[in-house]
Amino acid sequence: MRDNTRLKRPTRLTYICLGLAAFMLPNAGFAQTPISTSVHISGSCKQCDLSNRSMPRISLQGSDFSGSDFSNSNLSGGKFHSSNLSNTIFHKAYLLGVNGMGVNLSNANLRDATLTNARLQNSDISNADLKRADLTNGYFKGSNFSHSSLKSV
Repeated sequence: MRDNTRLKRPTRLTYICLGLAAFMLPNAGFAQTPISTSVHISGSCKQCDLSNRSMPRISLQGSDFSGSDFSNSNLSGGKFHSSNLSNTIFHKAYLLGVNGMGVNLSNANLRDATLTNARLQNSDISNADLKRADLTNGYFKGSNFSHSSLKSV
């Protein structure tokens, strides 16, 4: 019995497909590589409307967001070091585990906000509205709460 199977010479299309496969396969493992989903903002955004946003692990370090609105936003795990957040609205905001040193939150509206496990040290939280805010396990060493409202009901 004679074998009539004959190898054909590779076509140009075959070479193109092999080239694409060689390029794509080494990078295939990166498709599932996690990337940082945190938002880093520097500079100034006074009186910005950032309400109803999901921005976990946001970094506002050294920024000026005075008078801005973060109502109903998720900023859990955020870093606010040396930021000006005075007169800012955080009504019903989710601020679980936020971190900051020297943060200016004077006159801020934090009513009904969740600040569980927050660490805001040496910060100005004076004249702030913290009615019904959840400060469970918060750490506020050296922070100023003078004239702030902390009623739970």
